[in-house]
Amino acid sequence: MSVFKKHRGKRITPKDKNWSKGTWYMYKRVYGRPIHKSLQGASTKEEAEKAERKIITDAFNKKYGIASQETFESFVERVYKKYVKQNNVNLAAKDLYIRLLCGALGREELAAITPQDCRNVQMGFRKKYSASSVNLIMSTASKIFNLAGEEGILDKNPMQFVKRMKEPPARDRILSKDERERLWQELMKDSLLFPFVTLAVNLPLRKGQLLAITPDAIDFQTGSLSVIGSKGRPPRLVPINSAAANTLSTMTADGLLPFPLKETGIRKRFVKALKKANIENFKFHDLRHCMATELDRNGVTRERINKLYAHSSMKMTSVYINPEFEDMADAVRTLDIQQSEVVQ
Repeated sequence: MSVFKKHRGKRITPKDKNWSKGTWYMYKRVYGRPIHKSLQGASTKEEAEKAERKIITDAFNKKYGIASQETFESFVERVYKKYVKQNNVNLAAKDLYIRLLCGALGREELAAITPQDCRNVQMGFRKKYSASSVNLIMSTASKIFNLAGEEGILDKNPMQFVKRMKEPPARDRILSKDERERLWQELMKDSLLFPFVTLAVNLPLRKGQLLAITPDAIDFQTGSLSVIGSKGRPPRLVPINSAAANTLSTMTADGLLPFPLKETGIRKRFVKALKKANIENFKFHDLRHCMATELDRNGVTRERINKLYAHSSMKMTSVYINPEFEDMADAVRTLDIQQSEVVQ
């Protein structure tokens, strides 16, 4: 931003004794023409920057014949939603973020939104959502501002001055052998949930992808399954083992594909089974960690696990692999050397 204060025609700094008496000004070249004017009514730098943004937007609208000021919500409708569809971004995953952001910033003029406005929205979301969820929401806001920059509406992305919220360490919860046996005993009592969980521990898919499986997506001859993309990634083929093939075959015959339960129904049944099995601090998504850990334990390379899970990086794959204490104990036992071999 190019705002500053003047007192009696002289530019001053915050250290000047007349700082509180000064008037905010702006100087900016817009389409080759200088705009040098006072920002009457602005008492803080934040207010001055907001006024400057409005003046720049007015100049933009005048040049391009835009009658009204573009609001955050109108820009989302006009540009961002098209971007989502054209770039294979999962619109379903973005719908909530868009609704929340439009609820907080929708009526604001896009060019008048300041970093502090974004921080206020961020802290407001934090009262209801986890830090990781807030970061996802605000990253969507950042992308919207970037697109506005590409359109020539903004000269800077206000989110570049907003710090990400500190997130807790990645979960490393997997089931022990005893916990798995107890949980499976409870799951087998639920004729709907058990096949779904069986797929969850045999296919490298997220819950939403499992729910979207249809009979025509399964190719039993080639042993493959066509699944929808997630997190903006394209659809892909994944291999199916015999456990998954048998389960899918039975579910198809029983008319259970696509799956008749919604996410809330699955969550309630799964929580109930966990409670009966006396298992704490475990989530449905942790089953993906269990599967990745089991693959690693069985000697599958992490590069293959990375491709199987369609992770964007090996770092993400490492998060999903959580060896048990006994696995680590076995690892250090490989270093055992008889004393007689050392002392020669």
